[in-house]
Amino acid sequence: MWARKRKHTELTEALDGHLPEHHAFLVYLHLDRVEGLEASLAQIEARVGDLLTPLAEQVRLLCTIPGIGTTSARVIRAEIDPDMSRIHTVGHLVAWAGLCPGMPQSAGKRRSTRVCNGDHWLKATLVQYAWPAISLKDSSLRARFLRLKARRGVKKAIVADLLHAV
Repeated sequence: MWARKRKHTELTEALDGHLPEHHAFLVYLHLDRVEGLEASLAQIEARVGDLLTPLAEQVRLLCTIPGIGTTSARVIRAEIDPDMSRIHTVGHLVAWAGLCPGMPQSAGKRRSTRVCNGDHWLKATLVQYAWPAISLKDSSLRARFLRLKARRGVKKAIVADLLHAV
């Protein structure tokens, strides 16, 4: 019981705002570093926005997809090949990103169904932004994800849901 009382006293002192001078100095240094990183990030996003000005309409259209914001739309568009003549359909884009599962069979036996190699930055970005899309209540994507997750696991379910969304 004495230990609980001591912890309560220490917690009360911490909440009162007693901060030693050397800790305040360290907090100041960390806050200064965070502000510097935020400024650098703002410069990077402005530069990317300037470079993607010719593709602004495509970025705007990507932003209409649930779970994709301006930054993610810019990343997706930057990772897609500038020569879009090679990508004829959504299936070609999915295969190019490496999200298309293989179905190798020989003599009636199925081998590994892992997804193919592809643009790993685009693959990771698409999977990352699929998570908000499945968090929408009462959506068909969420229902499909929950069904597949129970049978196949989380990673396979999110990729399958991503393929179904496109």
